[in-house]
Formats: sequence, C-alpha cells, structure tokens
Amino acid sequence: MKKLVNVVKWKWFPLIVAIALLVLVAGVALVMALFGWRFTYAPELENSWDAVSAVAAWVGVIVSVIGVVASFIAIWYAVQVPRKIADRQDKIALFEKRYQCYITIQNFLVCSEQIEQETTNKAIQTAFRIYFDEPEAIQKNEWLGYLIVLLKTKESDIIAGNFLFSNYNVTLLQDIINYSIQLLQSVAVTNEEANNILSTNASKNKEKFCQLCKQYKEEHLMLMEQELKLSLPKNK
Repeated sequence: MKKLVNVVKWKWFPLIVAIALLVLVAGVALVMALFGWRFTYAPELENSWDAVSAVAAWVGVIVSVIGVVASFIAIWYAVQVPRKIADRQDKIALFEKRYQCYITIQNFLVCSEQIEQETTNKAIQTAFRIYFDEPEAIQKNEWLGYLIVLLKTKESDIIAGNFLFSNYNVTLLQDIINYSIQLLQSVAVTNEEANNILSTNASKNKEKFCQLCKQYKEEHLMLMEQELKLSLPKNK
C-alpha cells in the first residue's frame, strides 16, 4: 500500500496516466477496426447527418481538451524542473558561505584547545601559525606581525556569519579575535626569548582567549552545525 501511495505521488504520474488513456483509446479503436468493426446505422432508421456532425464535433472537442490538458501538464513540469535546480544551487551556495565561516571559527576553537596547556612563547606562536598562517610562512618562520594582520582579516568572515546563521553570537566572536591578536602581540618576542615562559600579560590573554572559545563552543557551535547540514530535495 505504501508503495502504491508513493507511485501516485510521483510527479510524472498524472502525465503518464493521461498518455496511457490516449494510448488505450487508440489501441481499442485500432483493434476494433482490425476485426471489422464499423460505425453503421440500422437500415430502418433514418440517417441524420446533423447528428453525425454533432457527434464528430463533440469528439473533436474532447480530443482537443485532452491535448490541451496534456500540454498544460507537460509545460507545468517543464517549469518545475528548472525551479528545483535553482533551489538546489541556492542551497549549495549558502552552504559554501556558511562552511567558510564555520571553518574560520573552528580554527580559533581548535587553536585554543591546543594552547590551553602550553606555557612558552614558541608554543603559542607555533599553534597560531599552524591554523592561520600559510605553509610557506611557517617554513620561513616569518615575523608574527603579518600573522596578526591576517587574524584581523578573519573578522570579515566572522561578521558575514551574522547574516548566514540564525543562532550566532558575533560579539563573542569579535572578542575572541581581539584576544587572539592581543595574545600574539604579547608573545611576539625575539628568537632568543621564544622558549621563555609566558609573561604575566601573555598568560592572562591566553586564559581569556581560551575561556571565550570554550564558551562559544558550548553555547553556539552545535546550533551552527545543525544549520550547516545541507538538505536537498530527494528525487522522486
């Protein structure tokens, strides 16, 4: 029974039924003609050509109506298919924008987890380079000033998320970026001091950064992931 209901709900079912009826009528007429069936009139009855013309006219009207209905159904489905394709493309485009924002946030959160137990300037620098710097810059061990500027550019991705997700806290995310920049500035020391223990200021910035990231993960990340799921209509 469930399979029968699914067949009836199939989008091409009405058109197929209409075509099947036309084929059935044509098939019956052909079989009757092959077996010698003809429209005849009883000799004792008077032939009324007006009646014959009226019947022929009605048959023509019925055939025309069936043709119009079949054409309407075909046109309607021809319009629906491009619309569904456009809807899918819109959902995919939205997913890509949301995913870019989500990955940016995840980089901050994962980075905070990695540095939570670290106590040296070098360890903090390395963690941020891994998640935000380019591979070439990591190998060259370039100045952290460029990485600080790069973190600031991530703010545009963060702000864009405010228009992409309904469950979103852009203020908290901006605080995370600000404290990450302050943390990097406090560990931007000379190579000789890189392996030194974090200063009091750097420790405070690290603690605040990790605290904010943990708060965002507990309160908002799961809601974001639910909206991130890509849901496309199934082909029937």
